[in-house]
Amino acid sequence: MKYCFNFAVIVAAVLSLISCGTTNSAATKKSNPYGEIMASNECIELAEGDPVRRQYGLGQHFKEQTAGNLAEANARASFARKISTAIAAGTESTSVQLEKYTRNDKSGTSVADESSETGDFLTSISQEIIKNTSTIKTIRYYNSEAQQWTIFKCLEFLGTKDEMVEQIIETLKDNISKEDRAAIESRHDQLRQRILQTLAK
Repeated sequence: MKYCFNFAVIVAAVLSLISCGTTNSAATKKSNPYGEIMASNECIELAEGDPVRRQYGLGQHFKEQTAGNLAEANARASFARKISTAIAAGTESTSVQLEKYTRNDKSGTSVADESSETGDFLTSISQEIIKNTSTIKTIRYYNSEAQQWTIFKCLEFLGTKDEMVEQIIETLKDNISKEDRAAIESRHDQLRQRILQTLAK
């Protein structure tokens, strides 16, 4: 009888431990609802280390060369978006209206059309800056099961932060009127600082 009682106590203790372990395991799994933290790589870390002058891109394809081309295109697109945003922020602080350089003679242009044309104008300026970039790091992964390449590329502007900002300002000045050019020149330091701050974000 005593043996049966002891056995029952042991079984109860074991079940209690299993139950606690399961609860703890479940609690651990539920502790991060966003999922697993994925490992970084050198391309990402290089870009994050100098966000003004660097951007990284990722490309995936079953052909290695195509994956590499996509990675570079994505890095360039990231550069273009960042530079466009910096120009828009900078010109706001100098009261230069970029919209007037994108309008055509057609009537009935909608706000969405004007916004799109302004984006095209900014992208064209950004493309001039991006020409002065080069790949500084490439990392390749190959998934044999999926037969797919994943390639990361980090691009860097070939110059200092200040040289990059000056090139942005000079390219902008080349594409606007004399009046707005004069406004930019009179507030050069303010524009330069605003662009630099936006690029660093």
